[in-house]
Amino acid sequence: MIEAIVNDLLGKLNFTPSKHFEECVGIEDHIAEMSLLLDLESEEVRMVGIWGPSGIGKTTIARALFSRLSRRFQCSVFIDRRFISKIMEGYRGANPDDYNLKLSLQRHFLSEILGTRHTQIDHLGAVENRLKNQKVLIFIDDLDDQVVLYVLAGQAH
Repeated sequence: MIEAIVNDLLGKLNFTPSKHFEECVGIEDHIAEMSLLLDLESEEVRMVGIWGPSGIGKTTIARALFSRLSRRFQCSVFIDRRFISKIMEGYRGANPDDYNLKLSLQRHFLSEILGTRHTQIDHLGAVENRLKNQKVLIFIDDLDDQVVLYVLAGQAH
């Protein structure tokens, strides 16, 4: 009950709904459908994908949904190609299975989701350990690198 009250207050204090998505025709229908698929009241890990040809509004739907839902979670992050590219710059030409690359991806990911500058981790299981008792919202947009996807979300249970 206390958690619900705190989350409600935080939502009211920090939440300023984005007006950007109000002009998108049909966005409410997409948000409603995605919310059903996410089953926000469930305690289980949920992964939902949006797919289709370029230019049909997948990212717009994802951003609108993230904007609407992120305040309901203890931690949230929207990961896109730009975020991944910044991390990968220092590892050009590295083997995608390089342990240090994976550790760096998880370190940056954890820093982003926790809102900290420099989060230290010393093993690949640290993300799961740090987030396992929290309700977390993670959006990964326009990323087709299977190694990166697995490093960021593949160990969800």
